[in-house]
Amino acid sequence: MLVQRPKDITRRWNMAAEHALDDALTKRGLSARIISEELGDRIVGGHPEFMLVFDPIDGSPMPLAESPFFCTSLAYTEKTTSTAFEDITMAVICDMFRIIPIVQKDGKGAFLNRKG
Repeated sequence: MLVQRPKDITRRWNMAAEHALDDALTKRGLSARIISEELGDRIVGGHPEFMLVFDPIDGSPMPLAESPFFCTSLAYTEKTTSTAFEDITMAVICDMFRIIPIVQKDGKGAFLNRKG
């Protein structure tokens, strides 16, 4: 009998979320370069219009330990090559346990539940 290690389970969760992001972009006719934890650097669609950096379960071991301290993070930039941290124009961190989004856009600061 093959016993799954906790890392195998969280890797499957991450991969499922990464595939779901790819599918959502494809269904909407969007093309993007995506960098993510499990599937790595890839192009979805034809010629990428933007880039996303995606960590579906940031803090992967936490859900297995029944700890609420994990989140999903997604960053956006219009640049698709030679991108640096300062090129990120929008980012969202969503605390999935309490559903508290933290959003940053265009250097205007971060907002928690739409409050600065």
